[in-house]
Amino acid sequence: MSFLNLNQIARPAAVALDVFRDKKAGILNSNELSADGKKTHLDGAAESVRRALQEAAPLLDKAQREAARKRESFSRPGFEASNVEQAILHSEIRMHLKSTKPADRTALLDSADENVLSAVLLAPCWLSGISADLHDALRLQYARLVHPDDWTALVEQEAAIATITAQLDAIAAELPK
Repeated sequence: MSFLNLNQIARPAAVALDVFRDKKAGILNSNELSADGKKTHLDGAAESVRRALQEAAPLLDKAQREAARKRESFSRPGFEASNVEQAILHSEIRMHLKSTKPADRTALLDSADENVLSAVLLAPCWLSGISADLHDALRLQYARLVHPDDWTALVEQEAAIATITAQLDAIAAELPK
């Protein structure tokens, strides 16, 4: 599975920030500039950082959308309308789950295999006798079970996206208002 290279998103803004910091130190230490002159020069120096942040925003949005799309696809089992046998089995699994006591149902779902999880996830939660929250939790269980390596890569990508978002926010906070 491939993801966007997040270094391409954060690096230009970080480089621009380093340049801005160098210029900022020189501007603030200058005895030749008035307070208004320093503000004007700081605003000009910050402009390249603002441009880098503006260029990073759509790339970061794209990475977030891609990760959300992959998360959704990993947590949804496929359905084959032509496989009547599987559809009947899924129906029987849901009926069995719905007829069991809540504690037994939870135990069955904790040790569920791909087939049981597919049966539950391919139908509304009430057909299996479970809550919407548990249904959502089972989506994550399904994704981890069926796509373990891709799921791990996705979780790492989402963590990297969160880190880069925080870094870009921190960069933006350093700029003069």
